[in-house]
Amino acid sequence: MEVLNELFGREYLRRFPAIHRFLRIGLASHLIHLDTIAELLPERCALRNTALFTNPAVQELRKYVKIAFPWDNHYKYYADASGLPPHVLIMAEFKKQGKKIDALVPKIEEMLESHQMTGTVSVSQIRRIVESSPTIRNMSTVLAEVSARLQDQQRFSNAAAADEDNSMGRVGDQFDMFDHPDGHRRHFPPGYTLQNCKLQFMYQLWHCGDGTQRICPINDFTPRDRSVWSRRMNKSYSELKSLMESIDHAARNNNVATRARMTRADAQNCFLAGYSEINVKTTTPSGKVRDIAQLKWQPALRYKHNSGHCVKLPPEGQLARQK
Repeated sequence: MEVLNELFGREYLRRFPAIHRFLRIGLASHLIHLDTIAELLPERCALRNTALFTNPAVQELRKYVKIAFPWDNHYKYYADASGLPPHVLIMAEFKKQGKKIDALVPKIEEMLESHQMTGTVSVSQIRRIVESSPTIRNMSTVLAEVSARLQDQQRFSNAAAADEDNSMGRVGDQFDMFDHPDGHRRHFPPGYTLQNCKLQFMYQLWHCGDGTQRICPINDFTPRDRSVWSRRMNKSYSELKSLMESIDHAARNNNVATRARMTRADAQNCFLAGYSEINVKTTTPSGKVRDIAQLKWQPALRYKHNSGHCVKLPPEGQLARQK
């Protein structure tokens, strides 16, 4: 479920619990056919740079996905085939409950008559007689379930027309602070390191954070946070910061604005507008085409340094004003 929160937004999924099962099925189908999809997609297709292909947590789920065939004792995953549309079955259930109510009326009348033979019957007694009927309770349960389904369908239809930035593009509303052995609280858990992931995914971690681990954007780490890191880790952070700012600067040169707080959709647009201009050679020594977006960020940084060129950044104060 944490992976779905990362992909679609925790608040969006909380408001529409009815679609969780369908999203899990869709994610499982994507993972089952991932190899085939990777072969058919063009090398520079923007879809390859989305979290479905770059997020390690999504890739980790592949080992749990399998196809359940009914002939392999998996009949419980398959509904009995009736050939009838769902709305016909719902209407039939309503009709069935209506017949039960009609059959209940004579029984209530008999009960009332039997009470009248021994004295008067109050309104509260009549209400208790009706409410204690198993048929009435079952009918109420069915009507409540049908009403909930209709409300979920209506909310899902309304959400489909909502602005993308307020739904699928937004990650969780807050991140956690973590206790460390030295008594301080930091924006990352003890033992946290900068993972050597793909450049696209690292750009999202830098600007949007890790919603699965509830870690804020790396760009928000304070000097106090980084005080527990080794000298080598802090050097890696400085190099990563330079690389991320190079992409931001190139995106702004291509008229794509960066913001202090970006959604994953914003980060995707900025990355696509800026990553190709960070002066990493697009061909390997053997002459093959190198897809920069598919490189891990540390090799990308090394290739950038080896090229002998780098993007000229404005002074730090001016860069802050542009953000």
